[in-house]
Amino acid sequence: MNSPAHYTSGTKETIDIIDEVVDDPASYYKGNIIKYISRHQLKGEPISDLKKADWYLKRLLELTQKELEEVPGGNNNFLKEVICT
Repeated sequence: MNSPAHYTSGTKETIDIIDEVVDDPASYYKGNIIKYISRHQLKGEPISDLKKADWYLKRLLELTQKELEEVPGGNNNFLKEVICT
């Protein structure tokens, strides 16, 4: 995904502001993944919506990996985290 000018507020992108103010960014990402996948065939641009879902999925993967690296033994619980959330 690119970063259109309207996604930027001052020097920060909107997604970075959301990450800072939302208590649970992972849930925000998951909601957007569901939104874009569930409507990808309804708007006439299915590839665009699937790419958006993929962008949020990659962001969720990065966040999850970062969290696992911060928790001792966290990598042992990765599959459990994915299945239970």
